[in-house]
Amino acid sequence: MVNKPDFIRQRFIDMLGAFWTHAVKREWNMIEDLFLKDIAFRGKKLMNDGVFALLGSLSQEIDINLTEKKVVIRRISKAEIHFDEDEELLLIPTYFAWPHLFVNLYPSVGINYSVRENEREATRPMPPEDLLRFFHSLGDYSRLQIVKYLAQKPRSTRQLAELMGMTEGAISKHIKLLKDAGLAESKRESYYVFHYLLQQPFHDFSMGLSEYIKRTDP
Repeated sequence: MVNKPDFIRQRFIDMLGAFWTHAVKREWNMIEDLFLKDIAFRGKKLMNDGVFALLGSLSQEIDINLTEKKVVIRRISKAEIHFDEDEELLLIPTYFAWPHLFVNLYPSVGINYSVRENEREATRPMPPEDLLRFFHSLGDYSRLQIVKYLAQKPRSTRQLAELMGMTEGAISKHIKLLKDAGLAESKRESYYVFHYLLQQPFHDFSMGLSEYIKRTDP
């Protein structure tokens, strides 16, 4: 097969054609409209709120640290990518990436992100039992403080203990409750374990509480 590049090229073209016919063609008008709306939304976000707000709006997998002016995509390697003002970052909307991001590093850095419509369709109101668990997980002043500090940036147990004047053992117990409630996660970096806040549950809580209050029971 390696000796027949024209044959391989044609098979690849035929495969793309078949994919277009069976998976995309009938839905293209709708998908193209979603792309145009998404591009317009991201453009306004960039102009009104700045580049960090724009990047933060692309996916729950992106963490923004305004203090350090740093953007972290949790699913890719630890390699750091630095940008100068004249460098180019390509943002490419797609209908097929949800719920993840795809990152290309060469020749230019590009991020394939899902259009907003996919996120809206995937988001469901938080059910009452999850609302109660959310309230319970934050129904302690120490845990509320931890959430505040983790919202600023990921921190280790030792850092939280120093900030709050508590033992690392006590902090660990609170972190476990937050993780059990699905509000936080931990990640090892070298010798340290850092805890970070998950943004999606707070978004779901806001929507779920609003839906529950508005709902009319029979």
